[in-house]
Amino acid sequence: MSENYQQKQRELAESRARFQALQARIRPHFLFNSLNAVISLIPVDPVRAEETLQNLSDLFRASLGEESRMSNLAQELELARQYLAIEQQRLGERLQVKWDMQNMPDQAGMPALLLQPLVENAVYHGVEASQRGGEILVSGRCRKGIVALAVSNTLPTEGQDSPRKSNHMALENIRQRLQMRFGDAAGMHTGLVDNRYQVRIWFPVQESAG
Repeated sequence: MSENYQQKQRELAESRARFQALQARIRPHFLFNSLNAVISLIPVDPVRAEETLQNLSDLFRASLGEESRMSNLAQELELARQYLAIEQQRLGERLQVKWDMQNMPDQAGMPALLLQPLVENAVYHGVEASQRGGEILVSGRCRKGIVALAVSNTLPTEGQDSPRKSNHMALENIRQRLQMRFGDAAGMHTGLVDNRYQVRIWFPVQESAG
């Protein structure tokens, strides 16, 4: 075997291990609080309680999928919306969400479970970490055959709460999966933009098989 092939195999094994670790790390307090929110809804708004349970079911089903599974932009956006609906039920007015999607190709293929972890990361660091809550902005553009998605969050007031450790493993997993699927045509950038923390990913438009 060539050294390059062996290196690719090691990278694939490492990425798979990280993905499996992400699957296993569903935060217990997220599940516990979400189920408590559903229980409190049942006597006053059973329809909404049922919708929240369905969103939870879809989220867990997606988290159990294979790392190599391909999805498309429409499915990934829907999963992110379902996750945010659960969190809004749990966090109430502390979580404000804005969407800004323009000219997005719904059937553009992308690795499954890329966007939802970015949204979860933004909620965890930008909203839960602040007593006052915060705002999440999910935006997307498609120009010249390149899809760009960005998730940003407001920053907690300095000194209000203890800083939370950044989830570098989740971000690195997403970066590697983009690289393995699209090569140098895809990428990720993280940093402060307009006094908000932003994670931006981009990849070329390829029609999904499904």
